[in-house]
Amino acid sequence: MENSKKDNPSYGEVWDLYLTNRYEQIRQKRNRLPENRNSKINFPGDEWGGVSKVNTILDETFPDLSQVDELNFVEIGSGGGRYTVQIIDRYPKATVHAFDVSSRYLDVLGRRLIENSMDDRVRLTQLNENPDFIIDCLDNLGLKRQIDVFYSFDAMVHVDLQTLTTYFMTAALTLSKGGAIVMNVADATSDKGLEKLFVSSRRVFAEQGRCSAKFLWYSPDIVSSILEHLGFCVVFLNEGSRDCYFKATLVDPQKAEVIAGRAGFKT
Repeated sequence: MENSKKDNPSYGEVWDLYLTNRYEQIRQKRNRLPENRNSKINFPGDEWGGVSKVNTILDETFPDLSQVDELNFVEIGSGGGRYTVQIIDRYPKATVHAFDVSSRYLDVLGRRLIENSMDDRVRLTQLNENPDFIIDCLDNLGLKRQIDVFYSFDAMVHVDLQTLTTYFMTAALTLSKGGAIVMNVADATSDKGLEKLFVSSRRVFAEQGRCSAKFLWYSPDIVSSILEHLGFCVVFLNEGSRDCYFKATLVDPQKAEVIAGRAGFKT
């Protein structure tokens, strides 16, 4: 017998439900604690770390873009804007093309941007199941090979390898030469990652492969193998972290175009 749609939610539905149910429970519980009175959760994403953590990660991962007059960034999994608003504040010449699978998260981010007078510099788009969707969106804006940074934080820990590889391919086909991917993925080879994998395995086993907010695990070797085949030079960052953080600079765009042609991606 086929499972119902409720039993097989999409990525977007999983995160719509998280925002509606789980996030609000976490926010209320943490904000009641006296030790959190100076670090309250105000927006979705704050439960994973405040502004100081975001700024530390950006300091350690983002390339030096001080000499670039106009910047175009792509953000995957923008969520409630935890990184988006800091990027806009740091880079006054940047436009962020923010994509997310969750319509409810995009609504939250849209309101947050309006409140902070940042909405004119961020273009919000809901992702769909078309693997060429981001490429088409950027092409329609005249931004083919005009993207400077393709980034995602705290979102790719939840996606499978085929989805992650599609984002890698998309970045390889839209970044300018010398542009960079900046991301983190769940790392099963780090001490902290391995511990999380052990602790979560029984719970995730019971889901029997259903789409959920579970972590999906990688290693630096997997990341570097795929990205190097696509023409990137990869540097791993933030040593000692639970996750694998990396910056991948596009040095040979033609490599990805050859593979994209074989794999059926739009070039």
